Amino acid sequence: MRTVVHIARAIVRNPGIILADEPTASLDRKSGREVVELLHDLAKRQGKSILLVTHDNRILDLADRILVLEDGHLESLAATAASSAGTLIHALGRLQSRGNLSSHVAGLSQGQFLELIEQVVAEFDQFVRVIEVGRQDVVQEFSGQFLDAVTVKIKDLMHADRATLFLLNRRSSELQSRVALGETGKRLDTRIPMNSGIAGRVVRTKHPENISDPYSDPDFNPAVDQRTGYLTKSMLCMPILDRAGEVFAVAQVLNRQGGAFTPQDENEFRRFAEPLAIILQSSQIMDRLRARE
Repeated sequence: MRTVVHIARAIVRNPGIILADEPTASLDRKSGREVVELLHDLAKRQGKSILLVTHDNRILDLADRILVLEDGHLESLAATAASSAGTLIHALGRLQSRGNLSSHVAGLSQGQFLELIEQVVAEFDQFVRVIEVGRQDVVQEFSGQFLDAVTVKIKDLMHADRATLFLLNRRSSELQSRVALGETGKRLDTRIPMNSGIAGRVVRTKHPENISDPYSDPDFNPAVDQRTGYLTKSMLCMPILDRAGEVFAVAQVLNRQGGAFTPQDENEFRRFAEPLAIILQSSQIMDRLRARE
């Protein structure tokens, strides 16, 4: 009750920014979260900014931005990932568990999205440390949902109406959709022989393909369109390389709004390839770990 009174005193004069110093310090877990959620709702409803100082990692998922005070210096969370591996993944995992991860990612600006990708990739790069500190359950829960959310965001940034991440299965000689989302957001199951189609050509050549008229391309395979009733009008495919420089996945967007994909679109898509590679590889590692249990 005392904490709620302090919050009421803080907002009664309608300040533009509210400073909250360890608001959950004397509270149990449930009460502490309720207080921070109250502050969060206030900020959203009244357009307030809240600067909150805390040691409570359980409420990080409510923050729009996280900075770490280390040895008297403020640094981004990515810069301290080596010493606190999994912190951002844990926070985003909490968002995922409440069903808010996709909407959170979708609401980011392009700059904020790229910053988030950079921070998450920094933590995935510390993947072995995450395993060692016993947070593999968080990564298991989080990686698949995060890939979905990232794919939707890339689709929107590329102004496309369909996006797919294919994983290469050399044993079956197929490209299998790891994430395939249509214009309605519905998950699709797509399999393509790796020795055919434009995506297969990307695997063989390791080069991106920007196709303005797929039906005029001799390698285009219309079977998926025929099976689903979809009409592919333009296509942009990007190889995803593993640490050895080999193609292990292909990212694909279809049907740019307003026409064909531009060279600028191709450059933007290329920017996503490296972080997607790290996240996809980490997700595959988790799949293998689960299979052993």
